[in-house]
Amino acid sequence: MKFSIVLFGLAQMLRHTARRHAAFRERLKQKNFIAQIKVMDDSDGRYFIFRGGKIRSRRGIHSKPDMTLAFKTAELGARLLTPPVDFAEQIHAQKNFSLTMEGPDEITYWFAQTIMQTQTVGLTFGTAMQDGSTRYTAMTNNGPLFV
Repeated sequence: MKFSIVLFGLAQMLRHTARRHAAFRERLKQKNFIAQIKVMDDSDGRYFIFRGGKIRSRRGIHSKPDMTLAFKTAELGARLLTPPVDFAEQIHAQKNFSLTMEGPDEITYWFAQTIMQTQTVGLTFGTAMQDGSTRYTAMTNNGPLFV
């Protein structure tokens, strides 16, 4: 049940982010495809249709998605899709084939990055300097380094 709710929420979050941010709306116009997120045994899932910058989403398993993100269990899927993302657990799931992604690299990468951008679009980084440049900070073994 939680997996279904998380997937429904993901669809709403994608739409909400598109309404709020022009850059995200423009990104959605880049690709046309069908993405499936599901449990490996096809017991639950939701598909997302990206066409002409619009997102449609339906509960269920699509017969011919262009790409598929599959989780071994619904519980694992809900846990890995709920922020904050635990990247160590995500890597562990991938190494154990409990999380798989199938489809052309161009589409799967774009889809994953688009989902991640819902958390960062609109954020500004760095400190504006008086001369018009922007100062960024990177951490090193010896402390912060300003770039």
